[in-house]
Amino acid sequence: MSSTRGLRVLKAIEHYVKTKPDRFDTMNIFNKMELSSPSNGHLRGSFTVDSSMCNCVNAMHGGYITALVDTFAAYAYVCDEKGKLAWTTSMHVNFLKSALKGEKVTIEAYPLKSGNQPVMEAIIRNEAGNVLVKGTVSMQAGQGTIQEMAKAVFQFDFDEKSKL
Repeated sequence: MSSTRGLRVLKAIEHYVKTKPDRFDTMNIFNKMELSSPSNGHLRGSFTVDSSMCNCVNAMHGGYITALVDTFAAYAYVCDEKGKLAWTTSMHVNFLKSALKGEKVTIEAYPLKSGNQPVMEAIIRNEAGNVLVKGTVSMQAGQGTIQEMAKAVFQFDFDEKSKL
């Protein structure tokens, strides 16, 4: 179930995609998927693997997968009521099975630990529900200036709860 903040974050991402279409995450990730279920640190997306995501044997490229895990962890964290814009400090990705060009997959990210140093997990599954990738992302929430810069780009105050 989506939360009010989660839905507002989705609108902020839509604004970001429209106003900054040339950024890595907008051009390569958000423009290629349907986002859903933003709530309490959770975010889900689904997409069909296309050739721009693949290596030479038409399997989803490990670099692309890693970018998905990183991006979804960050945006899932800001869907949390106390979430702020954060950056990755470390990441571990387990590549368990391949996704091939033309397959529909889903990615879901959610918190393992909250706070200013959250730990997020992201899981990529195929249509049958098989886990293809499991990633764990440790992050550091940005303070002051970073939150203000993000507010200007997204037209959304990720740090709104700390000001109440």
